[in-house]
Amino acid sequence: MDGKNMMDYVIGITVGLVIAAAVIGVGVYIVSALGGSLTGTASTAINNTMTVITSVPTTWLPILVIVGFASLLIYLLVSGFGNTGGR
Repeated sequence: MDGKNMMDYVIGITVGLVIAAAVIGVGVYIVSALGGSLTGTASTAINNTMTVITSVPTTWLPILVIVGFASLLIYLLVSGFGNTGGR
């Protein structure tokens, strides 16, 4: 993989993270808008959903970022060492 393909890989990870954050944001907005108009079991379900959705940016998103950049770093190390053996 050359430099251009590596940049495509990094751009793909970045775009994926931005889309995931946007979807989570829209989901939180919709659920919070519905939460005020419901009562009873539906209200409880919305509140539980809101609790789960709001924990995603603080728990799963950083893990995905770390795994993505760790895989990029591992690739760079392996490809760098693989190229030096033939010299």
